[in-house]
Amino acid sequence: MKAAYPKVSVFVLTYNQKAFVQEAVESILMQQYPNLEIVIGDDGSTDGTQEILLQYQKKHPSLFKLILSESNEGITANCNKILKECTGEYIAWLGGDDIWMPGKLFKQISLMETNPHAALCVSKVEWFYSKTNKTMFIYPHGDFNVVNMNIIDTAFYIGCNGSSYLFRRNAIPPYGFEPSISMVSDWLFVMETLRNGSLVFINEALARYRRHGASMSNYPDLVFKEHMQTLFLLESKYEDMREDVSRFIKKYTLQYAMSSSPTAILVKGIIKILVKRIAKQIICRDGTLL
Repeated sequence: MKAAYPKVSVFVLTYNQKAFVQEAVESILMQQYPNLEIVIGDDGSTDGTQEILLQYQKKHPSLFKLILSESNEGITANCNKILKECTGEYIAWLGGDDIWMPGKLFKQISLMETNPHAALCVSKVEWFYSKTNKTMFIYPHGDFNVVNMNIIDTAFYIGCNGSSYLFRRNAIPPYGFEPSISMVSDWLFVMETLRNGSLVFINEALARYRRHGASMSNYPDLVFKEHMQTLFLLESKYEDMREDVSRFIKKYTLQYAMSSSPTAILVKGIIKILVKRIAKQIICRDGTLL
């Protein structure tokens, strides 16, 4: 007989987040979901984060599973450690510096239970400034819309909403997170999950994403590099996705080149050179360049 409340593993990643982790953990406890385990992997924090987590485990020994690394091993390695300890039917992500809104888990579990073919549930996310607690924006700005989107576009579109993700465990990649992608392996993880089921949405902000100096969004060049690595891996693994990968690479490279990061400026210069070379090869009928 199926449990009235299927077990949820809360997947939490932390690293030097002493100032934020308590608010994140409290937002989990406030869910008051009755069948829960909280699996937290700390990647060698040196600021007191681990001490805070140990206090929570002492207070709730049957609720918390802690994986406390002595040294920093990187995001993907930490993610795989956490995933290995998750035993729930569902896996819900939360960054150690982000926050869930009350009722998030109940709403998502209800939707997933009524959509048995769904592999992933995602909600809107409120981005906010850490220093002021003021809202930057809610993403997406309108209702979710993935009509005519392939898996790559869809996973990219919802990529900012990681702390709202709720996965069906039996749909996730069996090997976990790709070890060769050190930081942004979550994109491939989501794409491979969506190959095993559909995506369902809640058009309500059920999580808050904290913007501060250590956020991954502050490292666009690294993100671009690992996204390209992801696309090449995807192309080599799935023949049926190669055309979509090719189209996305062209679009993403141009989009990145329009940004203002130092590497993007270099990419823009390379694109200009390539365009000039192509132009030289296109000759009009009268022998002049187009």
